Amino acid sequence: MLNAKRQLTDEELVERIKDGDTDCLDILVETHLPRMHSRIHNLVPESDADDVTQDVFIGLIDSIPNFEGRSAFTTWFHRIAMNKVADYHRRTAMRREDIDDELSLRIFNPWNETDDVLIVEQVLRVIPQKCNR
Repeated sequence: MLNAKRQLTDEELVERIKDGDTDCLDILVETHLPRMHSRIHNLVPESDADDVTQDVFIGLIDSIPNFEGRSAFTTWFHRIAMNKVADYHRRTAMRREDIDDELSLRIFNPWNETDDVLIVEQVLRVIPQKCNR
């Protein structure tokens, strides 16, 4: 029976998953995992590729009940993946801004008795990072 399921299209697999067929979910994930992981690996740092890929497949599983077939499964799945990648980049950008704010507070704290030369050196190290965004 599993061999027959392998011949189903992605859209047919999704319909069977909606009907509760977990074997079809396994097939869908196994089919798309290698390519999707490779794609994600090119869009986020290597250290986060596994986590983002996992988020993509969790998003897929959560969204399957909403798949209406108005577009090809691969198009729909690609959109889920790109949304998860965008979410990842928004989260990491916010963390960088928080770190930058914290650093600027330390650098420009008027109550801190830091030598003026150290302040200038710290500012000069931060400025190129801000310009490269």
